[in-house]
Amino acid sequence: MVLAAMLLATLPGSIAHAVSLRLLGTDAHFGTAAAVCRGTVVGSTTFANADGHIYTRTVVRVDEAFKGRLPASVALVHRGGMLGNRGESHSASPEFGVGEERLLFLARRDDGTLFALQGPPSARKLTRATATTPGAGRTIGPAPFLPPEEALLVALRSLANEGAEAGADLTDQAAEAPPRAAARLAASHGTLSGHSLFGGMPARFTQPDHGEPIPYLIDMAVLPTGISSNQAFQAVSDALAAWSAVSSLKFKFDGVQTLGVSAANVPTEDGRLRIQLHDLHNFINSPGTLGQGGAGVTSLSLSTGWGTGGNVAGHEFLKITRGFAVVEHTDPAFNSNPSLLSEIVCHEVGHALGLAHSSEVAPETNPTLAQALMYFQAHNDGRGATLGVYDPPVIRQANPRTNTPPVSFNRVIDVTTHFAAAPNVPGINEIELRGYDLQSPVLTVETADPAGASGVFSLVGATLKFTPAGFFGGARFDPGGPNAYARIYYRHSDGTNSSGIGEIRVISLNPDQNPDPSDGIPDDWQELHFGNANPNVGSNAKPGDDFDGDGLTNLQEYRLGSDPKNASSRLRITSFSPANLQWLATPYELYEIQASINLVNWQILHPAVLPASSTGSFSAFTNDAPHLFFRVRHVP
Repeated sequence: MVLAAMLLATLPGSIAHAVSLRLLGTDAHFGTAAAVCRGTVVGSTTFANADGHIYTRTVVRVDEAFKGRLPASVALVHRGGMLGNRGESHSASPEFGVGEERLLFLARRDDGTLFALQGPPSARKLTRATATTPGAGRTIGPAPFLPPEEALLVALRSLANEGAEAGADLTDQAAEAPPRAAARLAASHGTLSGHSLFGGMPARFTQPDHGEPIPYLIDMAVLPTGISSNQAFQAVSDALAAWSAVSSLKFKFDGVQTLGVSAANVPTEDGRLRIQLHDLHNFINSPGTLGQGGAGVTSLSLSTGWGTGGNVAGHEFLKITRGFAVVEHTDPAFNSNPSLLSEIVCHEVGHALGLAHSSEVAPETNPTLAQALMYFQAHNDGRGATLGVYDPPVIRQANPRTNTPPVSFNRVIDVTTHFAAAPNVPGINEIELRGYDLQSPVLTVETADPAGASGVFSLVGATLKFTPAGFFGGARFDPGGPNAYARIYYRHSDGTNSSGIGEIRVISLNPDQNPDPSDGIPDDWQELHFGNANPNVGSNAKPGDDFDGDGLTNLQEYRLGSDPKNASSRLRITSFSPANLQWLATPYELYEIQASINLVNWQILHPAVLPASSTGSFSAFTNDAPHLFFRVRHVP
C-alpha cells in the first residue's frame, strides 16, 4: 500500500503516489506493455507472500482491450497493503478504489503475475463527464470520459488498429472478484490528504515527538557512474537537510552498511531509514524508474479510531516503523549527475516519511504542483534537493515545527491479589500515566478498550488502578512481550495534538495471604527475600521496614523491582560522562532524566526512558543551559 499523501485539502480526487521517473510517451508506453486495457476495479484482497512481505491482489473487469489477449477479469498484484496490525507501503503500487475505471498498461513478472508497468502512471484513473462538466451534454448510455482521456483512448484504438493488438496472452491471470474490497482500497477520503492510505489513515515517524532524530543507514556498495562517495554522502545529506529545515524532523547518521538485500526488504522494525544508492538486488522493475520509496507501518484497531502514530491537528496517523529509499543506479540519467541523485533521494525519502506525489498529471498545468519536489516526474534541472512551495506545508501536516504531539509509553503492572479483598495500598496495582510534551506541560489522558476477565481498570486523574476480580496466581509474562492477563490503551493530549497509543498490560497476578488485610506485597516475593511469606516473622521484614538500610522501605523496594537485602541494588547512577549517563534499572520500568543548576529547580531533559535491560542509558544531553547536577527518577 502506498503511503498517504498529506495533500492540501483543496485538491480533488484520489492521487496514489508512485516513483520519480521518466514517463514513457503513449507510443512507447503502448509498445512496451505486455497488454493494454480499460477496465473497472471490482475488488481486492491483501495477503502475505512466501517472502514474508505484504501484497495486494486487485481484480479488474476488462471493459475494452487494446493489446494482448485478456480474460473477462484480470488480477493485478502489487507490493503493499494492511494485514492485521502490520502494513507496508510501496511507492510503485497504484491505490485502487472499487468502481473506479482505469486505463492499464500491464507487465508480467517471471512468476506470471501482472502489475502496472510504470506504477500509478500505468494505472490511470478515468473520469466520465457529467452534466456540470464544461462541454458535456445529455447522453444516452454511459457518459463520455473527459476530453483528454477520450483523446488518449482514441489514440490507443488507433495504435491497436481498432482491435486488440497482438501482445501477451494473459488469460492465465483470469480472476473472480473477491467477496469484499480489502482495507487497501481507497474507502475513506479525509480532509488531510484528499485520498487514503490503508483504508484512510496517513503515517508518520514519531521520533520527533521525543525530540529524537530518525536514524539512517546508507548502503553505497555501488554508486551511479561518475558519482564519488563524497558526492553520494553530500546528496543524502542535502536531501535530509531539506526536510528537516522545514519541519520538526531530524536525522542521525548510523553508518554505512551493505544490507545484502534490497532496503525495501529489510523486515526489521527499528525506526530506521535505509537509503540504498543502488539496485543490485533488482527491486525496481519498471522502465524509466529512477527510484522508489516506502515504509512499514503499524496499526491498531480500537473503538476510538486512534492512530498508532498519534493525532496531529485532528488527523489520525499510523506509526512508521521503518522507511526505505532505493535508487536505480544503472540509469544513465545519474551518470556524473550528483544534482539528480540528490533530487531523487530527497523525493524517495519524502515517500518514506509519509508523503505522496503532489500530482501524477502530465503535463501538470498547476505550477505549484508541477514544481514540487514531490511531483511524480523528476525535474532534472539542477535543483537538487530543493523543495518547492508545495512541499513544506505538506510535511508539516505530519511533523509540525512548533507544536509536536505528546509522548505516551507502554507500561506494565504486576498485580497483587488477596483471598478476602483487593489490596488497598497506595502504589500497589496502579501506575501513573505520565505523559510528556516538548512544548506544553499541561496534558490530559484518556483510556480505551479495556480487556481481560481478571479485573477492572479505573482512572482517577492520571493514576490508573487495576482491581483484581478474585484471588489469582499465575506465571509472570515477559514484560517485553505481547501477553497479558488484562490490558488497556491510553494516550495524552495537549488540546491540539495527541500522542501515539500507549498500552498497559497486567503481566502477573500474585497471591498474597499474609497478612489480612493485604499489605500489597505478594507471598512469593516475601518468601524469596525473607524466607517466610508472613512479614511478621523475622526482623525488619515488614513493608515499612528498611532491611538493608538504603533509605528505601521493603514496600518501595518491591515497587522498584530492587533487592530489599542488597543496598547496592537500589536505583542509582552507575556511570556518567559528558556524553552518556547510565543507571541501574528495572527492565520496562519508566525513568525520567532531570537536570538542575541549583538542586532546587529541575528540568526534564528527555520525555522519559524505558530500558529493555537492567541498565538505563541516556546520551542526548542538552547544551543550552549550564546544568551542574543530574538525577534519574523512577516513574511510579
